[in-house]
Amino acid sequence: MPISLSILLTATKGIFLFLCSFFKRGDINKVCIISGTPGTGKTFLTKIISQKINTFCVFLNELIINEKHTLNYDNARETWVVNEKTLIPRLKEIIKREKRSKNYELIIIEGHLSDLVPNKLIDYGIVLRCHPDVLKRRLEKRNYKEGKIKENVQAEILGDCVSFLLEKKRIKSILEIDTTNENFEEIAKNVVSIIRNDKSFKKYALGKIDWLEELFSNNRLGEFFE
Repeated sequence: MPISLSILLTATKGIFLFLCSFFKRGDINKVCIISGTPGTGKTFLTKIISQKINTFCVFLNELIINEKHTLNYDNARETWVVNEKTLIPRLKEIIKREKRSKNYELIIIEGHLSDLVPNKLIDYGIVLRCHPDVLKRRLEKRNYKEGKIKENVQAEILGDCVSFLLEKKRIKSILEIDTTNENFEEIAKNVVSIIRNDKSFKKYALGKIDWLEELFSNNRLGEFFE
C-alpha cells in the first residue's frame, strides 16, 4: 500500500525537528562552575538545575574525598587540605571527556573550590551569596563549630569567592546570585535560560552585593570581626 504524501511529509518533519534538537543540544555543551561560601546553596541549586537541563554534575567535595585528592586533615579548621596537583588534572580530564562526548547540554563543577578549574575550560561562573545573619544560622544548623562558622561568615562578608572568580579573566560570564530569600526554582530556571539563550541577566550582574558596606553602614562589623 503506497504511503501518502502527507504522511511522508509529517514523518520527514518529525525527523528534521528531532535532528535539530539533537544538534542544538550538542552545540550547547557548556561548562559552568558554581562557587560560594559553604551554606549558600550550591549543591541544592545544582541538583535543581540538573532537573531542568541535561547536565553532567561534578560535586567537588565528593570527588575530592572519594578519589583521595587530599594531603591531610586540618583539625583546627575541620577540613581536608586539597591536593591541587592531582585534583586539577583530574578536573581537566573529566571536562574534556564529557565535552567530547556531547551527551550533555551542561557540565557543572560545584563547590567552593571550583575556581581551581582552568580558565580556558569555563564558560560560565556562578557565585552564590547569602546575608551573613542568615548564613550564620544555616551553618549553625549544620552543627559547625564556632570557629568554622566565624571563618566562613567572614569570608562571605569579604566576598572571597567573588574575588577568586574575578581573577579568572577569560570566563565568558559571571553571575552573582543572592540566595538569602530567593526561590531556588526561579534561580535555576533563570540560569538555564541564560545558558541556553546565551544572554545576560541584569538581576544577577556582578557587583550588586556588598555585605561589607551594609554592615559598616549599620555599625555592625564588630559583630563579625574582633
